Amino acid sequence: MILRMEVFPELAEDFERTWGEVGEAISREPHNLGQTLVRDTEEQGVYWVLTDWTDEPRFRAFELSPAHVEHRQRLRPYRRGGSMNVTELVRHIHPAPFAVPARTARTARPRTRGGDPAGPPPGVSGERARGPAAGRRAGRTRWTRRRTGGDPAGAGPGPGRTGRAGSRGPSRRP
Repeated sequence: MILRMEVFPELAEDFERTWGEVGEAISREPHNLGQTLVRDTEEQGVYWVLTDWTDEPRFRAFELSPAHVEHRQRLRPYRRGGSMNVTELVRHIHPAPFAVPARTARTARPRTRGGDPAGPPPGVSGERARGPAAGRRAGRTRWTRRRTGGDPAGAGPGPGRTGRAGSRGPSRRP
């Protein structure tokens, strides 16, 4: 069912709040499948109510119920006009699941041994994972910075470094 509601623009905020309360009550009806309130972006004060029911006879029974008469009375002060159309669902299409686009010849890049298509960044070398986590990372490449000393250009050891392999700077032991 689609309901067009023309609301006094100065009462729009109160209407939205009241409609929310009424909508919550209607959503507890056993044959109501849900409803939506949308605001028209071209006509000020125009709202559309989309509501779904298990079938038309059950919607019509609710429409005549004392509970629905009470709901309409709560919304009446905000309305200046409107119309209702009973509709029948013909087809509903769910959104497609998220999919990663397939690689094409144009987008495919050759992979390096480590699996990174671009290769390591400058100053970094590929090194197989070692240590306790190696089992989890078997076959994956971990990028590590080369030890070049403290010189950003890699020309020599930095302050406090000897330049010897494995040196990490001055000893911290007394």
